[in-house]
Amino acid sequence: MSVCDIEIDALTGGPANLAQYKGTAVLIVNIASQCGLTCPVRLDLAAVSSELHAILHRSA
Repeated sequence: MSVCDIEIDALTGGPANLAQYKGTAVLIVNIASQCGLTCPVRLDLAAVSSELHAILHRSA
């Protein structure tokens, strides 16, 4: 079993299959999405995601 075999609950409320990300770099973070205290953490994670995306998609 790999992480691509796992189905998760998406923030939209429905299921999401991690297989769609097979072959790509993925950062998986478990946060309490319904807790108001996680907002700063989510903003920090969005910034990290943007930085990593820019690095990984930088033209050579």
